[in-house]
Amino acid sequence: MVITMKKRYILAAGLLLCLILLAAVLFFCCGFDSKMIKVRPAERGKMQAYFYMFTPNGLAFDTDNFLKSHLTDKEVRENPELVLSKLDDYYRISGNIKYPQLAADFCRWMAEKSEPARAVRFYLTALKYCRVFADNSTDEDKQSSGREIYNITLLRMILTYNEACGGVFQFQKNNGLLNHDSFSLRGIAGERFVFTRPVHNLEVPVETVSDLSLCAAFSTENIQQVNRQLGIGAPLVATIAPQKQLKTLQTPLGMTIPVTYNILMKPLDQQTIEVKQAYADLNLTEEIVSSEWGASSLVKLPLAADFTTPLACFAHAQPSRNLLSIMLNRNQEDSLNGLYILEPYNPEKIPVVLIHGLMSSPATWFEMINALKIDPVIRKRYQFWFFYYSSGSPIIVSAHRLKNALLNAQKELCTSPKATENFNKMVLVGHSMGGLITRLLLQKDPHYFAEKITDCSWESMYRELGMPERQRFNQLFCLTPLPFVRRAVFVSVPHRGASAARSKIARFFSQITNLPSAVTKHSRILQFIYRKHISKNKNLPEKLNNQLFTGIDNLDPNSLFIKGIRDSRMKDDLVFHSIIGNDKKADQPGGSDGVVPYFSSHLDGADSELIVESAHSSHRSPAAIREILRILLLHVEEKNMPSSGSALPASMRPPVTKTVKAPDDKQKIR
Repeated sequence: MVITMKKRYILAAGLLLCLILLAAVLFFCCGFDSKMIKVRPAERGKMQAYFYMFTPNGLAFDTDNFLKSHLTDKEVRENPELVLSKLDDYYRISGNIKYPQLAADFCRWMAEKSEPARAVRFYLTALKYCRVFADNSTDEDKQSSGREIYNITLLRMILTYNEACGGVFQFQKNNGLLNHDSFSLRGIAGERFVFTRPVHNLEVPVETVSDLSLCAAFSTENIQQVNRQLGIGAPLVATIAPQKQLKTLQTPLGMTIPVTYNILMKPLDQQTIEVKQAYADLNLTEEIVSSEWGASSLVKLPLAADFTTPLACFAHAQPSRNLLSIMLNRNQEDSLNGLYILEPYNPEKIPVVLIHGLMSSPATWFEMINALKIDPVIRKRYQFWFFYYSSGSPIIVSAHRLKNALLNAQKELCTSPKATENFNKMVLVGHSMGGLITRLLLQKDPHYFAEKITDCSWESMYRELGMPERQRFNQLFCLTPLPFVRRAVFVSVPHRGASAARSKIARFFSQITNLPSAVTKHSRILQFIYRKHISKNKNLPEKLNNQLFTGIDNLDPNSLFIKGIRDSRMKDDLVFHSIIGNDKKADQPGGSDGVVPYFSSHLDGADSELIVESAHSSHRSPAAIREILRILLLHVEEKNMPSSGSALPASMRPPVTKTVKAPDDKQKIR
């Protein structure tokens, strides 16, 4: 009886254990332990956009779903060839173009998780599937309606293609293959990819390209706009060697241009694929015909582009300079003066010469150039030059240097009808003191400045000089207007001076500024000017003879320089514009940018005047940049620029806003 009861207890315990195990099996096999987590409102937009593109692990949703429903995690990780084989089988049976898309996405994903030698095999195979996708998509998928770039499937394929191009490029660079005429690599599925000699469609000779780097290898900082163009290819930074053949245009170290790298594939047999490589400069071509990317395609796809990263790399490569030290030290200043180019000289483009202001440098223009270069017309029709000078020098001396530099450039560069035509459409853009330099070179009367500051006629001054001084006097003070400058833009320019130049700190820096050697050789001429002026004005102190010696002194509203330029007239065939800062409110005449008051920046006769809400660095403000873009686009549309004497004189053009000086020294607007 005891044994029987014991057996019953054992049987009951066993039955209970079986029930527990069955419940556990049912729970784990049939249970669905899911949770819904609400997304915060701030993240909903991002989630909505991301929802249709990729899963959190980086795969496209449909690729992730296929892998989870057909393969184990172990097979996916350890046997990618099996994954691709299954996708090939499904495509062969169904003919559905989605399977090459899934295969390309899977290869991209695996490449990101692999070491470089294996990653390039995945990238090459991804490019093969991109080609299959492009060749076999139906015409209905690629209607030339202008909406192709917004097709989500096409967009994902473009992103996959671009990343794969970048991966293949980086592998070649790391392994010294960029300059090889022919070599082959294996894909992850055993395919043989035969690379042919690259095609270079560049604005510069390929031998001048000293280095190529992926834009994706850099991140930019302290730049307002990041200008990129969605398209196909891997954007690169091409570093250009200095153009030593040019004598008048200086090439800074680290000059760069944007280039896009593309791979075009052509199957030779089932396991051999010819790889054509193309390096394209967007200044020459904006699009790649997609029939080259996919034989049956009916549309054109734009080239991918990055305009900001090359410019940022160029700026980063420039040596850091103490601008205050350069202004004060003549030895540093003499070695840096001159015209600089941002990109290789091109006779097919119109030069835009940018002249910086007090204690500044060409780097002050980079923000504006970065924003302007997003426009294809600007890239195609204009080239940007810089004039670098020490703002400690007298403005008349800096203007003399710029004039000589431009005249010498004209002699060297105008060697063909096209080069001459574009050179003769030159645009000058001057900020602050740079605008005063610009204005000196565009005056209608070449003798006005000298006669105004001395109260003597040109002939009488000329007679009093000996032969050695006459030539130097003529070079410095005969301000013949530059005939090839057709348009000018004045940005926050103190045409009537700035009272800040009278401050104690300004006077201090003026007194410790060392005159460069180029100025001291003009000292006898300058002293002659002072003597003539003082002899006519007995009540002026002898200390006045320091007023032409430094650029800081020239900005004093009561200086001889301002007296000489204040009321001068522009040459008749010049079109000019004003951009003026107001640190309180835009489009409101009056006020100040914190340094230069409105009445000093305003010029009668301007073709346009824009007042932007900005401090003195108004050339960096978005509104000013948009205005300069408008002006340059207008300039390039004017096919027949006015010849000398044919335009309405500046003095006869209606003023935008006219100001008169009131007795109490305040400006009234009428």
